[in-house]
Amino acid sequence: MLLTFSFSIVVFNLSCEKDVNAQNTNTVAPQVVGLILFSKNGDKSNEIWFAKYDGSNATKVSIASFPVGGDMDRSTMKISPDGKKIFFCMYIPSTNMQSIYSCNSDGTGLTKIIEDADEIAQVF
Repeated sequence: MLLTFSFSIVVFNLSCEKDVNAQNTNTVAPQVVGLILFSKNGDKSNEIWFAKYDGSNATKVSIASFPVGGDMDRSTMKISPDGKKIFFCMYIPSTNMQSIYSCNSDGTGLTKIIEDADEIAQVF
């Protein structure tokens, strides 16, 4: 009886280990591209920069279709883990709203993703 009990524990442990290994093979680690976003004094309100962590390959991004009078909050700029999207907050005086926008890393495809967001600083 003790031999049967020991054998069943070993079989159970092996079956659990296979399930755990099978589940872990589907996990995808996020890709980190190693980029920083920044602005420079004198840039227009629709211009930001990105560069590698060491400061090389600095590239200016001019955001297309920028709303007239829009005021980007540059302290909220973030880049997606894959480096394909840029996110930021913008205040539009004509609507009296602060919203969260995204665009492609080349400045195209400006999209409002959250309208009339309140206390955005806590989101970023």
